[in-house]
Order: sequence, then structure tokens, then C-alpha cells
Amino acid sequence: MLAMGYTQAEINATMGSTITLWRQKTFSVLLNFCAQRRIKPRFDTATAQIVFDGPFIPCAKTVAKVDTEVT
Repeated sequence: MLAMGYTQAEINATMGSTITLWRQKTFSVLLNFCAQRRIKPRFDTATAQIVFDGPFIPCAKTVAKVDTEVT
């Protein structure tokens, strides 16, 4: 989640700061937290890799919306 651009404070506020608190959360809570935003990727020609250091952009669909579309 840190690599996704979330701060430790944001993660702790949602998931908790200890493994015990994390275990009390559902996978749905984690997915919804991670789906709040994403970082726009770009191709780095110098390293020939895709890197995620662009601006934050909102996700197009919520986890619940994707769930309703899965068959």
C-alpha cells in the first residue's frame, strides 16, 4: 500500500497499526481502502520498466460495482 502512494498514517487510520487490529478487518475493508485511488503509471525508457510515480487518479468503479458485474 505504501508503494501505491498511501501514507502510513492513512493505512493505520483504516487498518490499524498492529497485526491484531489488521486481523479484525475484513478483506472487503482492505479492498475498498486500496481502491480509493491509483497512481497513473508511465513507461521509463531508461530502465525499460513501468513505474507508478504519476499523479493520483480516482478509480473508475467501486469494489461493489465490480462485484455486481462479475459473473
